[in-house]
Amino acid sequence: MKGNFDFQYLKDIHKYLFQDVYRWAGDIRNCNIAKQDLFCLKENIESFGNDIFSKLKKEKYFVDYDNETTLNKLVELFADINALHPFREGNGRSQRVFIEALSKINGIYLDLTNVSKEDMIVASHDSIYGNYKKLKEMFKENSHIISEEERRKYLNIYCASPLLK
Repeated sequence: MKGNFDFQYLKDIHKYLFQDVYRWAGDIRNCNIAKQDLFCLKENIESFGNDIFSKLKKEKYFVDYDNETTLNKLVELFADINALHPFREGNGRSQRVFIEALSKINGIYLDLTNVSKEDMIVASHDSIYGNYKKLKEMFKENSHIISEEERRKYLNIYCASPLLK
């Protein structure tokens, strides 16, 4: 899917993935939810989500950073989106698709499909408290640097418009 790596793009990914499953696919949840921890309160989702994605845009989608810094930024963004948990169901799959696409336009091929559900839950739980160690290890173990040619290919696949406007 093409998008602008904004909050709407995350909603569009969710809608695409779950349109045949949930009539509310792509819609922000209207109830509070928790898994060990309470996620963002429903009344704050839009404003916090807009803050997260405005910060991403201000940082030029991480394209000016070296690979190590980019990986750290991807981890932090993943943790922020996880804490936001904007949908009733399907948050993990939607945020993985978003982060994997964002990583590719930054020259990092990230594939989290082989990470166990249990490991992802533990790493995500830790990240809510600012402990990114397990999440960072997970990202490092499941990524590699791609060529500039591949990166440009992914820019054409995923970006709806030039990102650096």
